[in-house]
Amino acid sequence: MGKSLFILEFGSMVFTQAAVMLLLIIVGFILTKRKMLSRATISQLTEILLWIVTPAVIVKSFLNVQFSTEYIFNMLLAALLALLSHLVGFAAGFIFIKVRPHSRQTVYRFGSMISNAGFMALPLAEALFSSEGVLFVSIYVIMVNIFIWTLGRSMFKTDEKTPIKKMIFNPGIIGIIIGIAAAALKCIFWPQMLTEAISYVAALNTPLAMLITGFYLVGASARSCINDGCAWLMIFIRQIALPVIMMLLFKFVFGIDELLMLSMVLSISAPCAVMVIMFSAKYNGDEYIASQTVSLSTITSIITMPLIMTIAFIISL
Repeated sequence: MGKSLFILEFGSMVFTQAAVMLLLIIVGFILTKRKMLSRATISQLTEILLWIVTPAVIVKSFLNVQFSTEYIFNMLLAALLALLSHLVGFAAGFIFIKVRPHSRQTVYRFGSMISNAGFMALPLAEALFSSEGVLFVSIYVIMVNIFIWTLGRSMFKTDEKTPIKKMIFNPGIIGIIIGIAAAALKCIFWPQMLTEAISYVAALNTPLAMLITGFYLVGASARSCINDGCAWLMIFIRQIALPVIMMLLFKFVFGIDELLMLSMVLSISAPCAVMVIMFSAKYNGDEYIASQTVSLSTITSIITMPLIMTIAFIISL
């Protein structure tokens, strides 16, 4: 009875946080409908979120974590597991998603491989986990950025070469570099006002991410979304099959501890990345299909993420 209650409480907590995020997404949707958010504004807010707020979240976690040899090993293991999950997601999309034209197929395959962990999983991790869990999710976000600018970008068949610095120096890595420096300085001298300032900036993560997500939901046709069988297949791969397969591997093959497992599963179960819309717009892809797919994936994730996390929690016990 005690264990069942514990599981119920965890599932309820995840669902509550997902519902709060949905309400913030609705605010972004309404503001966009009322012409209070423009594409230019969203572009600027995205830059602020990626390059200022996300590193602040990571630095805040570093300041709150008590490091040990075991924890550093788990951070390296988190990077390996994140790499594996992306490769499995890519393979699943390549094998099971075959549709024409190429621009449409690219959207679904991109979505099956790359999650919106930075916008959806990181805010949830802040609400659900300790600082250690937030750092594990941050490791996953770093891997997301690397795959976006390498394999993900190459799917659009662009002839442009991605600068090495764009692949390596992404917001996640910048946050970790600053975080390590801050953690080292904290042992010598670290003003409390700096910690408070970083905390205030980090607090912008959830509301900004959800407002931006709400913007991208505008313009999607509900009927077209519901009738798009390939989008539903991508969602099944991205938000159900992939998280379940990976959590079973994590538990029965890698034998990782509960916090690392839950952090990784949360990151993997996030909906497809909004970056597919931006790439579609820039590289002559199907921006309309991309917007619909991201919208449907985001909306359904409010149900699938709590469900997957509850299953992961049961398995991790």
